[in-house]
Amino acid sequence: MINAHNVLKVLSDLTINKLPNNSSSSINFDEEHIAFNLYQCLNSILESNCHIFATETTSDHDDESDDYDLEETLQPTSTDDYVDEMEDDDYKSIDEQNLHNYFSLDYMKRVVECFDEINPTTGKRRRKWKTIKHLFRRVPNPKCIARFRKYIEAGGTRKEKMENIDVYVYDQFEHARHEYLSVHDIDLRRWGHQKARELNLHDFQASGGWLWKFKYRHGICSRRITKLVTKKVVENQEQINKSADDFVKATNKIIQLYAPNQIFNTDQLGIELEPHSDRTLTYSDEKSTWGSVRSLGAATHSYTIQPTITMDGCVLNPLYICLKEPSGRISENLKKKLFKAKNIIVTCSKSGKLTSSLVTYWLDKCLVPNLRSRTLLLLDSLPHQVNPTIYEGLNNFDYRVISPKTTAFIQPLDVYYNRQHKNIVRRMYDHVRLDGIDVNLSERNNLIKLQSLVHSQMCSKLFQPMVKFAWFKSGFLKQDPGPFQNVKEICFAFCTDTCHKRSCIKGPMIRCSWCQQELCFTHFFFEYHYH
Repeated sequence: MINAHNVLKVLSDLTINKLPNNSSSSINFDEEHIAFNLYQCLNSILESNCHIFATETTSDHDDESDDYDLEETLQPTSTDDYVDEMEDDDYKSIDEQNLHNYFSLDYMKRVVECFDEINPTTGKRRRKWKTIKHLFRRVPNPKCIARFRKYIEAGGTRKEKMENIDVYVYDQFEHARHEYLSVHDIDLRRWGHQKARELNLHDFQASGGWLWKFKYRHGICSRRITKLVTKKVVENQEQINKSADDFVKATNKIIQLYAPNQIFNTDQLGIELEPHSDRTLTYSDEKSTWGSVRSLGAATHSYTIQPTITMDGCVLNPLYICLKEPSGRISENLKKKLFKAKNIIVTCSKSGKLTSSLVTYWLDKCLVPNLRSRTLLLLDSLPHQVNPTIYEGLNNFDYRVISPKTTAFIQPLDVYYNRQHKNIVRRMYDHVRLDGIDVNLSERNNLIKLQSLVHSQMCSKLFQPMVKFAWFKSGFLKQDPGPFQNVKEICFAFCTDTCHKRSCIKGPMIRCSWCQQELCFTHFFFEYHYH
């Protein structure tokens, strides 16, 4: 890889050592123009896959058609008889197999086109070999022109054909992924063979080595599909992007009237009763990779939490949880036995999702206690929470509904925060399964206790830059909040190999974002390490 700064350093040294040392002066236009052209040349080399340094010398001449004295010595139908090998000192035998090491396909085309140009007056070639030799000094003899024709007819050299195959296959891949279509190794090979046939490159094999180099060169790897969309969504993507841009622009005009702590974003987030990781370390030759959970039903059914964040980086209390209960209600006896967490408001429904009445309950218990002197709330277009009657009676309050299908890239919670919250939850479930800890985290009280601890961790001031970044990436915060640490860096980067508590020899499961203590599962969860 070429380092541009090293090139400039060497050029500077050569200039100092080889050229006269003139006294310093102000930069004039000609010098600035030369510098700009040198920069363009260097930039062109850096952006190209390969480069060949060629030297050509051209001069102004009189009309070349006036050189008629040698016109009759060159026959217009063949280039093999132009110059006798023994009579021309410029003639040099060039191995036809190595022409591609000296001339690019574009260079060959320019030579042939220049040689074949017809004078409309005489109907004969405009230029003789002598003129061609002067214009293209690198071409040693006229026989090369015949060989150039063969390369042009064949579509270029093997190297150029391989480059064309690379460009074609990547264009096909890029188009397919733009349409969110699945692409596999067999498709890359098929496109490679297809282009090779067009270029008459019959010995192209699309081998494993070619395939590996192609994927490495373009940063392509196999990834698990995490979201499915319909063809209609793909076709309407441009309209969706425009809708998102329009919403952000319109909202930013309104945001200017509010302080950062007066701007809220809330979102309903579904969490499986038993979250599990989608990836694992395993044997490289394993044919089928399985994962284990306590209950398959718990891995598919979910409950809902509803966090709320502010534009100044705060995570608001309390966290709203809607549990999934078969009857749609929690009996009075069960309510008495529920785990009491001061940063959690618990409700339930048959589906584990919020209804209109439960949205109203969220407003009374979670939103109203946090209202500022004036408040702007951004929320997605779920029907139950965009009904204007829900927000009647709130003073100095306004809300904006984020355009449908755009929340993934303009709603701050969806853009970054939600997956950080779920990361802690998933790691705790994985730890319990891996260490064989005898606790059912999907049980009602354990769910409340777990979410209370996770929400407490996310409320730490250490996560404020991360929350601000979510607003910035969504387009609502104009100034980049700068470097930040996420959940992995704050809660799961350990400095010791044992729990912080005395006499505990267990390894740490989490590092508290408040006190920085590295705690095992027992001292974090069972002893309820709450801040």
